[in-house]
Amino acid sequence: MHVNFQRPSRRTAVVVAAVGLAGALTLGMFAATPASAALPGTSNGGVRIMPLGDSITFGQGLDNPSGPYGGYRTELWNVLAQSGATVDFVGGESAGPSTIDRDHEGHPGWTIDMVSAQVGRWLYSADPHTILLQIGANDVRPGTFVSIAEMESDLSSLVDRIRAVKPNARLLLASTTPAGIGYDVVEQRIEQYNARVKVVAQSKGPNVQFVDIFGALNRTDISDDLHPSLSGYTKMGQAWAFALRTSSLQPLQPVHSVQPVDGVLIAMKGNNGKYVSAWQGPADTPLQTTSPHAGGWEHFRLVNVGNGYWALKSVGNGLYVNVVDGVLFANSATYQGVPSTMFRWVDLGNQQFALASTNGYVVSARIGTTNAPLHAVAPHVGGWETLTWSLV
Repeated sequence: MHVNFQRPSRRTAVVVAAVGLAGALTLGMFAATPASAALPGTSNGGVRIMPLGDSITFGQGLDNPSGPYGGYRTELWNVLAQSGATVDFVGGESAGPSTIDRDHEGHPGWTIDMVSAQVGRWLYSADPHTILLQIGANDVRPGTFVSIAEMESDLSSLVDRIRAVKPNARLLLASTTPAGIGYDVVEQRIEQYNARVKVVAQSKGPNVQFVDIFGALNRTDISDDLHPSLSGYTKMGQAWAFALRTSSLQPLQPVHSVQPVDGVLIAMKGNNGKYVSAWQGPADTPLQTTSPHAGGWEHFRLVNVGNGYWALKSVGNGLYVNVVDGVLFANSATYQGVPSTMFRWVDLGNQQFALASTNGYVVSARIGTTNAPLHAVAPHVGGWETLTWSLV
């Protein structure tokens, strides 16, 4: 799937808590998709996604409290459908306009433990591949007498139940939305709770990813104490779409080809500074992998930087990713957004790691001991990359 996604506006530096390649780079702003540009509804037979939560997942809080707009699900559907993604929203509930797949599991008024008590049968019935979970708004309100510590415990138990029923599903766990203007006590509890949501997400393994919905909205995007307005739901849909795009909708399978080429200069780095890989010079010069693996997504193309060298270039902001004496840096450059291939590090087991794209092509692989050298056997330079590397 080749899509030109951009990142949504937000108050915090990171919307998606995934370890991205070329972390020194930042992506551009997420282009809004107006609700009026909706595409035909119903499932288009793709990845099964379950929107799971409370009234915010349902879509309450707009002019019509029954939520015919569908909340963030409308914007999310439009962004995914217009990008060419094939998705199937699943769940036992149905709400929203006829232009989207209306299925979901959003339950107005429900708390974390209420969802936890029923989630098993929902998952068995709907069999989702990806779960979008945002819950806690009804627990965080003053007067519920639920402490932040209890909310964290309940959320952890809910995630454990989801993982027990669907151990291979990808769970995107979101912070809850800000409080509306004038609800300062609620906002304080929300901020405390959201800090624990991130902790829970980070403690549950690689198939659980934190999504900072709180950081994607402002308090002016809330229509009452907790429910987003139209602008808020639009930003939510964009944030969810970005999270889905960067976490990969499809399982990746290696595909190999052979076309040796010389003069390639490539470097990649995770945003925590640990994940560095580089291959330079003639075709048989080794790639040295200085870390075991990384996660998250960034999108690049291989471009000719002159003097017989090539470099990876970020689609998001047009910065080159390069290497000098083994240290990565970014060179400013202008860039016009076009469709791209997304990459991420994938653990293949048995000390084999790969940089794989969303179209299924392996870009690089490490086999054997740490820092085992690799060399390029099939870069396809010029245009969007499907690269293959092999053990020297």
